[in-house]
Amino acid sequence: MARRAKRLAVGLLVLAAVLAAPVLWIEGVCTAARDPVVRTDTPLVEPGYVRREADSFLSFPEWHIVYAYEDLSGVLREGDESDFAYAGQIAGFWTSLCGLTGAVTARAPVGTDTKIM
Repeated sequence: MARRAKRLAVGLLVLAAVLAAPVLWIEGVCTAARDPVVRTDTPLVEPGYVRREADSFLSFPEWHIVYAYEDLSGVLREGDESDFAYAGQIAGFWTSLCGLTGAVTARAPVGTDTKIM
């Protein structure tokens, strides 16, 4: 029984590490140093429509997920699910999130609520 519990614990630790790796990569590698030259005090849109810049930039990866499902439905209409480029879609999501995180963090800090989103 102890052996089974130990295997379960090791399995859960490995699963937690695998799930945490992308988040740690985004937070550690993709975050840029703040650029003091960039001015963020002048909004580029009308006052009633202003939202945090990070929210605008970082909504793109969310839309990547939406369009990935649209791409999947197109593949399913034409052929088999195995024809869908899952690895490419996953890599595209994390690559775009990394690039945009670097661009946004160079301009302003990103709120935890936006990161969780």
